[in-house]
Amino acid sequence: MMTLNTGNSDAQSSAINGTFTTKEIQFKQTQRFGLCYVYYKVQSAGNLLFEVSLDGAAFKTLATIDMTAGVTRAKTQPIVIGDSANTVQFRFSNNTAAQTFELYGIEFYTKNLIR
Repeated sequence: MMTLNTGNSDAQSSAINGTFTTKEIQFKQTQRFGLCYVYYKVQSAGNLLFEVSLDGAAFKTLATIDMTAGVTRAKTQPIVIGDSANTVQFRFSNNTAAQTFELYGIEFYTKNLIR
């Protein structure tokens, strides 16, 4: 039997996968997704994997975010989504032992496509 501690690693200090998936955001018209920014809390170590799913397709990795860059709160460099869809969903994950992640927001830009 394995006992988990109160942090983000198990009793043997093995990493526990931490994942956050947003709800699917649906638009009335097809959107062209451009740039995206992620706002996060700076950590002492670790990376955050950022993925996107458009129209319910499999998640695609767009960036690996270095969580040590910045001061306290940070904003990523522009991340290009560069595709069109009616729905979008984002996923973040981290599997570094004893390392948390905290997100403050996702900013993304779209343009209606006229059909």
